[in-house]
Amino acid sequence: MKKLIVLIWSLIALNAWAGSSTLGVRCDGKIIGVGDSQTKVLNYCGEPRSVYQIGSSGRFTVRHGYRSSSGSYSNALREVWVLGAAKNADHVNYNLTFENGVLKRIEHVR
Repeated sequence: MKKLIVLIWSLIALNAWAGSSTLGVRCDGKIIGVGDSQTKVLNYCGEPRSVYQIGSSGRFTVRHGYRSSSGSYSNALREVWVLGAAKNADHVNYNLTFENGVLKRIEHVR
């Protein structure tokens, strides 16, 4: 009985630790994981179903006396790619979060 209780608590703890995040995704027989580049993920898994950019962009003007200069900026540091079920061997949807072009998080979407 004691072993059964320990087993149940171990399974509960493991499930809580795993959460909805995963360590890797298999695409076309190849595994992608945290730390991989966007280029590698694109080569292995193909185009994502959709891409969300998290950051900011806009235009600016700097004036100094009679002189001025203007330009634009983009600060999209994070992207979330939605990888559809048809793109991976698990046949489930994933959200892949990239920061500065590097895969930082893989989330299983239910």
